[in-house]
Amino acid sequence: DPNIPVGVLASKDSVLTASVDRFEIKITAKGSHAARPHEGNDPVIIIGQIINAVQSVISRNVASENNAIVSITHVKCGNTWNVIADTAYLEGTVRTLSKPVREQIEARLRQIITGISIAFDAQIEFIWHPGPPSVTNTAYWVDLALTVAAKLGYQTKIIEKPWLGGEDFAFYQEKIPGAFVLIGSGGPYALHHPKFQIDDNALFPAAQYLAEIARSSLDKLKSAR
Repeated sequence: DPNIPVGVLASKDSVLTASVDRFEIKITAKGSHAARPHEGNDPVIIIGQIINAVQSVISRNVASENNAIVSITHVKCGNTWNVIADTAYLEGTVRTLSKPVREQIEARLRQIITGISIAFDAQIEFIWHPGPPSVTNTAYWVDLALTVAAKLGYQTKIIEKPWLGGEDFAFYQEKIPGAFVLIGSGGPYALHHPKFQIDDNALFPAAQYLAEIARSSLDKLKSAR
């Protein structure tokens, strides 16, 4: 994690990251000349209605203590200045920290799209792509992870609250308990940034840690038999 200095290892029990879902919205309306908009059914107007309505999902449907995000990140419509297109496309992501809120937001988005489709007499397809659930750490394994890190010279840190990034490590945790940890890589650029670069000094200690946590975990499992 570039937001954590080299030499620091962090984690927390319970929920650590968000579930990550993707949605697509495909609009089929009716094109026309820009000078004769009454002869068509402008998908740009429909896009605007969808974007405005979607922004109310979090603020007016999700309780304030339930941290969640709906972000529209990609909008595409038309290809020239004097023609109203007949189709449009939007996509985005939903980030949530609990299964009930995740289901609530998907259901609300579907309601909104259905209502706008009827109101504007357009065909709108809503496609939901479920991604990984929240990383949910088990306290026992978090304690072991931090104990081993401290023995190897890491400064350990408890993360105060979950963040809305996602991690497919969560799929492992649907099968077995575990702990996801963040190892500092020293920045200055965030994950996914085109200039992201690891401080080489983080690499060897991290390899040592992974080897030792594997040994320690196996010893714990053997002793529990």
